[in-house]
Amino acid sequence: MHHIHTSTTRTNHAYRPHTSLLTYPTPPFISDVCHSIIVGWQKDYPNESAFIMPKCLDDLIAKGHYGRKTGQGFYKWEGDKKL
Repeated sequence: MHHIHTSTTRTNHAYRPHTSLLTYPTPPFISDVCHSIIVGWQKDYPNESAFIMPKCLDDLIAKGHYGRKTGQGFYKWEGDKKL
């Protein structure tokens, strides 16, 4: 299990975690980038079972659905808006 370590401040006799590092938005999943990373890992570590390509990702790439840049992927996009 991963833990996020935060510092605390004392405000009004209560401790509150600093969340400044946790407020950055998560970037969108970029299908073709993730696909090429996994392909590279498979080439470099052919016996590593952790680097198995998910079939759904292979299917998206085969259809040319790369995510936001093509308007389709795991989600449908219209510009920067997820539909």
